Amino acid sequence: MFRFATNEDLPALYSLWSEAFGDPPNYIHTFYATHFSPSFTAVCELNGQVCAMANLLPSFLCVNGSHLPARYIYAVATLKSFRGKGIGSALMQFVANYLNQSSLYGYLSPAEKRLYDFYRPLGFVEAFALQKQTLSPSFRSPCSLLSITNEEILSLREQFFSSSGYAAWSLSSFSLIRDDIEGETGQFFKICSQNGQGYMLCYKLKEKWLIAEFAASHDLLMDAVSCLGSAEVYSPCCGFDENTVFTGMTLGQVFSPDKPAWLGYDLQ
Repeated sequence: MFRFATNEDLPALYSLWSEAFGDPPNYIHTFYATHFSPSFTAVCELNGQVCAMANLLPSFLCVNGSHLPARYIYAVATLKSFRGKGIGSALMQFVANYLNQSSLYGYLSPAEKRLYDFYRPLGFVEAFALQKQTLSPSFRSPCSLLSITNEEILSLREQFFSSSGYAAWSLSSFSLIRDDIEGETGQFFKICSQNGQGYMLCYKLKEKWLIAEFAASHDLLMDAVSCLGSAEVYSPCCGFDENTVFTGMTLGQVFSPDKPAWLGYDLQ
């Protein structure tokens, strides 16, 4: 049976998360204490046991000035003893039917390349393609890299990404995403120089930095690179704008509710 969760499912969901992802107990506790909503958690129940889940974080996909209601599909998992039976695919069919019926877009960022093949037959198509290029430091305006709050990041995203396709988060949802990113050694910086203010998300590689996301003018970004040293930068496949560069998510997939829903089915 496929359904949305209830508060009574919390112990089972906690155990499922722990088995599937191996996160520390304090992280799992924080998620279910501050981010869990039964109506945003799809589950599969077989013989009275919750054996699979998919979390649907509320957000918007912003394209050409339109804010399209969406769900970020997060932490999809099946208990080990129930894998290989098509339960994950059937749960995602249930989720897609819900998205269609609710006129919601869905999107996700598969953790492994092979998972793109898993989601593609379910109606998800590639989106958010980025290209990587190397920028070398040069003498630029004096620049400071500072700590930054979630509120400041969301404000800068709205300012810089408003004319570009990007995911807009609620403060609660973004705090969860940021916790995940920083748990994987990502660092957010506010960029300040005479060329303005912006932010960037960076990962320290062996000999250089990787800038995975930024909201900054071209000159401001180059100021930041001069602080970091040599850096690889992800940017949209269309390349750099002469004045402002926009980049949002890493490569992912999107499900559109405009497509016909497939026939869902329950496992008995």
